[in-house]
Amino acid sequence: MMSSKSGISYWQAKLLYKNLANKLMYEERFFDKHRFLSEMEKHFDSYIRSIGKGNMLYRARILDIQIRKNYKREDGFRGLNKKDSFVPPKKSAKENRASPAGIVYLYVAESAHTAIAEVRPNMLDRVNVAQIEVLQDLSILDLSFNYPTEPVLPYKGSHTLSVLAKEYMIPLDTKDSNSGYLPIQFITEFIRKHTKGFDGIRYNSSLDQTGKNLVIFNYKKCAPVESDFFDIYGIEYCALSQTGDKPVIEGRRLERSRYFRSHEASGRLIILDDKMRP
Repeated sequence: MMSSKSGISYWQAKLLYKNLANKLMYEERFFDKHRFLSEMEKHFDSYIRSIGKGNMLYRARILDIQIRKNYKREDGFRGLNKKDSFVPPKKSAKENRASPAGIVYLYVAESAHTAIAEVRPNMLDRVNVAQIEVLQDLSILDLSFNYPTEPVLPYKGSHTLSVLAKEYMIPLDTKDSNSGYLPIQFITEFIRKHTKGFDGIRYNSSLDQTGKNLVIFNYKKCAPVESDFFDIYGIEYCALSQTGDKPVIEGRRLERSRYFRSHEASGRLIILDDKMRP
């Protein structure tokens, strides 16, 4: 799966992506020709997905104390009103994975569970979840795959899209700088302006193992129809040791998987070694 008789290998695609990212961050910001882009667009047709009118998507937002004191009630909306359940104003649009500050895209999930996970709530947080209806058929570039049974995007002729799919999924540490978002933002803009006429991109959640997210460029093709709020009473973390020898979930054994061999432990829980395990 990692190589092909035709085209470039997976590892060559990774090197091309790294070259593009370095060029963006350290050399220039304005260019539209790069081998990663040309290899990628050759196979767009194999990953087009349609999301039909009437489908429901989900958007979540943590309700802070100030919002809780000033609930805006409307028919069908609890916690946040219709306007606040949708996209933020341009002046309030923050830096995000696929969009720079000030650019408004609609970020949604395919389930309420995934939407809640994406806002990273803490215990006892209250989270507003809005149902977003698709008003017009959407043409989506589908970069999602069935993780963890599929380690990368299924191969359909281009490893560049597998590399891109993983980059959309990997969580980024932007505490010091948002420059880590730059390559994805650049490629997202390339996809948005492509002659294929994509309305958005579908990709794996990095916070919900089987969850899927979407970024929708023309948010006017969608609208909020109702909202409710949820109180967070439990958070579960799965951690895997670097070698894969001690996989645990809240102190319990998990079935080992060959796909997890190189994953580092993560999540807020204590990893018990065998001597301490009850």
